[in-house]
Amino acid sequence: MTTPDPHTLPIRRAARLIVLDARDRVLLFRFEHTEGPLAGSTFWTTPGGALAPDESWRDAASRELLEETGLGGLAIGAELGERSFAMQLPDGDWVRAEERFYLVRTTQTEISRTGWSEAERRIMREHRWWSQDEIASAQHERFPRPLPDLLAKAAATSALRRSRSARSDVDLLAVHRVHHATVVRNRRQARRGAPVIE
Repeated sequence: MTTPDPHTLPIRRAARLIVLDARDRVLLFRFEHTEGPLAGSTFWTTPGGALAPDESWRDAASRELLEETGLGGLAIGAELGERSFAMQLPDGDWVRAEERFYLVRTTQTEISRTGWSEAERRIMREHRWWSQDEIASAQHERFPRPLPDLLAKAAATSALRRSRSARSDVDLLAVHRVHHATVVRNRRQARRGAPVIE
């Protein structure tokens, strides 16, 4: 089958999520199509879906996260990347998929299916938390093409956040030390009757 030129296709915008647990494993769903034009197609993909009319990318990411995983109240983090490609839908139509990927971190690993549509229940066969080593060594499995780069960016984003947090802790400690030294100095000056400088 010949893949059409993406620039000739209607646009379908979708927000997708790189959901990482406390062990830096990524949540993926296994899709298995048993009927229609995509029959026989099996692959793993991230949570996410199309934007509703007038919906922002981040609002769509938050909604899709809740609908597909049941994980509510989580912050939608940094945008890790985007891609555009020709994609065939289950009904056979072709679209130009424009996707943006957002980082989400959670300590919860239990997934709820209560928000799934009937169509999702038919094709979303299982979910799994994958480590990067497991993804790298997996055979006969299909993963999103940009996944390794997205996971690398997620790791870099987390490392930067930890570095900034560590610097903030050091700065805060320095402030406390200066404040303590000032208090001690003022008390000594007060005892000597000298002017107190704040």
